[in-house]
Amino acid sequence: MTTPALSFVIPLYRSAETIGAVVREIESLAVEGGHEIILVNDGSGDTTGDVCRALVKNAKVPITLVEHARNYGEHNAVLTGWRHARGAHVVNLDDDGPESAGRGGAPLATREGNRARRWSSATTM
Repeated sequence: MTTPALSFVIPLYRSAETIGAVVREIESLAVEGGHEIILVNDGSGDTTGDVCRALVKNAKVPITLVEHARNYGEHNAVLTGWRHARGAHVVNLDDDGPESAGRGGAPLATREGNRARRWSSATTM
């Protein structure tokens, strides 16, 4: 399996109503070097897990779903996503899509050896 250029990490909590549109938007992007989506269900009590499993089944880009046994909080869900991300660069997105994936308004990071380097949309790469 080749390493994608970009990983989108999305922590989820009670996101059954919103995550489908976010995933479809990310799937529609043309990313040189490819991209993947990491969904981290942080112990949602609704149907978020079911919705995500359907998204994985019908995925147009690689999607990894990680499910926490209980709610550990957004920070821990993001860190879980980072541990599963394979991309050279990582973008964190909210589960309701206010930071559109296509506009690049989310924080961006690149991995350099054992260090992670953080970028924002205002940073010149």
